[in-house]
Amino acid sequence: RQNFHFRTSNPRSLAVLALMKTSPINNSNNNKAAVLLESNPDYRSLLDERDKSFARMLVSTSQRRLGQIDKVLSHCCDSNYPPTRKKKDKYGIMVQATLRIGVAQILFMDTPAFAAVKETVEVLKRLESSSGGDRYRVPLAMIKFANAILRKVDREGHDILLHHTCLTDNISPWLVRDWKHAWGEEKTMQIVKQLFDEDAYDHIDLTLNLPNGLSESERNVEEAKLLMEFDDDDDDD
Repeated sequence: RQNFHFRTSNPRSLAVLALMKTSPINNSNNNKAAVLLESNPDYRSLLDERDKSFARMLVSTSQRRLGQIDKVLSHCCDSNYPPTRKKKDKYGIMVQATLRIGVAQILFMDTPAFAAVKETVEVLKRLESSSGGDRYRVPLAMIKFANAILRKVDREGHDILLHHTCLTDNISPWLVRDWKHAWGEEKTMQIVKQLFDEDAYDHIDLTLNLPNGLSESERNVEEAKLLMEFDDDDDDD
């Protein structure tokens, strides 16, 4: 059995480790990555909340856009993706998780491309695996491969994303088929676009709609009444 660890931990390395631990060759457990990230003692020991937020964003973006990310990587890697195709390759899962994190930053986050490439490749340099008492570091050739692919994604990724991927790539095909059968092609695409619209809920106003002209004490009374109504509703449930 292989165990993975880093000589030093940072948001990128923790995100990569979470994806590695939940991404077997068939990717069946990928939805548990965020849970494993937040249960990692190294994650909980991060002192800066911004580092924790960045690590969570790396994992959630990689999961949310996984279909498109893998399509972009398939175009950039040609026949060499996914690197986990060879089951005996003990480095494949490491490289795949690292590439996914890198693409998430380059195409879907505000991370400057040069930082996304450089710092993500550094993760592979610090990564070690152990099996049967032996320790392994990622070979230099695979580090150079990852570096070249991420640089290619920086140059060509946005064009590939636009012309060779679709938002539905991120959703289970059976679910898309069911939606199309129930609501048709056009309505399905509207639903999918809404799901991936980062600003879709920015315009929802949750402020209390109280009458104008109330004094502060009167507003407090009305707000207390509303809170009591919510509490009563919860009790009924």
